[in-house]
Amino acid sequence: MGGTLPIIMDDFKLLQGFGQLCIDKSIKNGVNQDFLIREIIESAHFREYPPAPSFQKSFWKWIIDSIEESNEEVDEQIYQRYMSLLPTAKDPNVHFDVASAPSSLSYTTYFIRAPKESQELLRDRHSISHEDPPTLNFTLKESRMTIEQGTTGYRTWKPSLYLADWVLRHPKLCFGRVLELGCGVGLLGIVIASLQSGCNTGEEDQCALHLTDIDDGVVKTCHFNMTLPPNHLRSDQTLTWELLDWCDALPSSERREILQQRLQEIDPDVVFGADLVNGSYIQYMG
Repeated sequence: MGGTLPIIMDDFKLLQGFGQLCIDKSIKNGVNQDFLIREIIESAHFREYPPAPSFQKSFWKWIIDSIEESNEEVDEQIYQRYMSLLPTAKDPNVHFDVASAPSSLSYTTYFIRAPKESQELLRDRHSISHEDPPTLNFTLKESRMTIEQGTTGYRTWKPSLYLADWVLRHPKLCFGRVLELGCGVGLLGIVIASLQSGCNTGEEDQCALHLTDIDDGVVKTCHFNMTLPPNHLRSDQTLTWELLDWCDALPSSERREILQQRLQEIDPDVVFGADLVNGSYIQYMG
């Protein structure tokens, strides 16, 4: 991906990455159609890891409307991409089967500005741009649904983005044994692992990251995402993915001793967790 893509994403108000649309209807600097064709339509990355078709359709419809409102001619490649996303005529003999419907999981590529506190640690990453400030990009397979397969864990929520930004501003907290509760699809895990990979020789031997969640499918998706080639994590890093239910810590749980033993084995220096619980009974305590 070209190093200038995050800049145009800022202009487009894609606040949560290319795959989760949040836009402002106005574009201050106009639409650079050649740039969009080169960096998105012809991008090998987005061919390999495409966002959800519904997102792409909304995105290109908005682009076309913006170009036409500027009294410009829309490039044929942009029109073709949009038309390819429109539904085709349905065969009346084919009936929709909910049981056979495909998963709503699709790819989202996030762009995160690297603050000065972590730039030195991340300088060797292939997925960091050479802009000032540099921008990290991570690709995740995740859901666009609030609930997917009975859990909210298949989607990246805003608290994870906020915590990821905070961790990038306090990278030394990652220099040790880190345990993440409720790892979800892995955005925070990728950020922490990226910082750990930049540790100095000697420190890296003390770094480890243990990612846990209560849902087996979510844990497997986290593992899948963190081993995706575009995320460029080192194969020699100490990373584990496993099920963990903190309710096992209750005195009445039959698995209490098993959990205690596992936590003693991990022996974390720091525990991270973002948006672990949610409910109307939870109130902010300032």
